[in-house]
Amino acid sequence: MIRHISALAAVVVLALSTVACAAPESDGPEDAESAEQITLRSASFSTSQGPDGSFTVRLLAANGELLLTSAPCATPEDAGRAVESIVALGSNPTSFEILATERGFVFTLRTPAGVVVATSDPYASRVSAERGVTTVRGLVRIEQQKATPVATGGQLT
Repeated sequence: MIRHISALAAVVVLALSTVACAAPESDGPEDAESAEQITLRSASFSTSQGPDGSFTVRLLAANGELLLTSAPCATPEDAGRAVESIVALGSNPTSFEILATERGFVFTLRTPAGVVVATSDPYASRVSAERGVTTVRGLVRIEQQKATPVATGGQLT
């Protein structure tokens, strides 16, 4: 009987130590990186050439999800300007318009003059399209921060 109690105690101690080893060191919010933060940090632009010779810019999330596709561009330089336009316009919430289509809800990114710069794929709901806009705006803010020069001693570095 004592032998069984000793074995049971050893199993309990071993189980508790395993749980303690698996527990995170800190469960503070500053240590946890959300899925959204990882997506924002890891997104990228890609450019491809279509069969008609035009170039298209795509904004992709870290998981490969297509967030935004530019209007067709005639040259690679125009595609570069499309990226610049997406970054410049994307931080302004009034640059986005959510539209209901036969295939679902899409959002467009427009210039102040109303020219469509890029369009999303369809979303099943308006709420999902709004989340897509929020994601794109977050990505654009990160791109803007990367491109902002740091001032030191009156000179730009």
